[in-house]
Amino acid sequence: MSTELIPELRFEGFNGSWKHTHIGDVSTIGNGRDYKHLKPGPIPVYGTGGYMCSVNSALSFERDAIGIGRKGTIDHPYILKAPFWTVDTLFFAIPKTNLGINFLQCCFDLVNWKELDESTGLPSLSKRAIASAGITLPAPFAEQRAIGAFFAKLDELIAQHRVKRETLQRTKTALLQKMFPRKGADAPELRFPGFDGPWHTVKLEDICDLVIGRTPSRDNPSLWGGTLPWVSISDMRHGSTVTETTEHITPSGAVGGRLIPTGTILLSFKLTLGRLSFAGVDLYTNEAIAALPIKNQSKLDSTYLLHHLSSFDFYAGRNRATKGVTLNQQSLQDIPIYFPKALAEQRAIGTFFAKLDELISAEQTYVDKLQQTKVALLQKMFPRPGGAR
Repeated sequence: MSTELIPELRFEGFNGSWKHTHIGDVSTIGNGRDYKHLKPGPIPVYGTGGYMCSVNSALSFERDAIGIGRKGTIDHPYILKAPFWTVDTLFFAIPKTNLGINFLQCCFDLVNWKELDESTGLPSLSKRAIASAGITLPAPFAEQRAIGAFFAKLDELIAQHRVKRETLQRTKTALLQKMFPRKGADAPELRFPGFDGPWHTVKLEDICDLVIGRTPSRDNPSLWGGTLPWVSISDMRHGSTVTETTEHITPSGAVGGRLIPTGTILLSFKLTLGRLSFAGVDLYTNEAIAALPIKNQSKLDSTYLLHHLSSFDFYAGRNRATKGVTLNQQSLQDIPIYFPKALAEQRAIGTFFAKLDELISAEQTYVDKLQQTKVALLQKMFPRPGGAR
């Protein structure tokens, strides 16, 4: 006895069971090709990472398709608007009659492509694997169209807010370059009204202590599972305040370490370079993080310093260590720091960039929520074989 495929959530006016089929039954899968023999032109060439260049010929002149990676990135399918060309690492699936491109995109989004990976090294898909991927669809084309249009609008909203976040991030990057002095200069190119005069130049070691954390022995369970917050880089989100940590240590695990007080700047300097956060509680850190207690807080504002450090290219002074990139202690101590004498100007700059970071973070949070909403709705609006009601 067969089980009906009925979605948990459905637009009004539609009923009846969906059918189970496969991507190869409802679309024609094509291979990408080399484009080097083609001349420049108006037709876009796409790879797994998106648009690459434009040429004078197309693999599909009139039919839109879904692009899906053959090698490398195999789990980010996206719509290709005709005409288009794809390189040999990107397959494309053109829907057959009575199947809309937006609905097919939803079907591709629901497939766990990593489960179909056929390689032990670089992730890879074959045409056979793509064609065999199971999907469900309703018989009425009108229902497919309604679902596809709904998710297309949701994708458009997600894309808009991603662009907004990226625009804010580019704005911040540009302002960091203009609102802090360039090398050899004694004042920034852009300054708030009411402030003037040359800035001071010192080394980081002149204004901050440098406290390197440590990792208690993993072989001794008595050092772990306590109540003392212990920060690793994964606990740090750039520009944020760390109040919660994944791991905690015991007082015995803290022996030999130094307690970092609330409000101290934390800087990652191994593997992931230049991630900056504030300590939101008293805590300990691992050896990939340097805490930077300011020696004289009456002369230097911590929020200003964190954003000034954000303008520094930490990878320019990196060393290639056995397990990745790292900065040595001397490199950290020698970081040049520029700051105006007036605390009021420092605070104005720090507050400005802190508010900009809040806007960037809010956009990212909104994008994340929209993505989570999309995933949840896909699960509810598409019945899955074996999980049908």
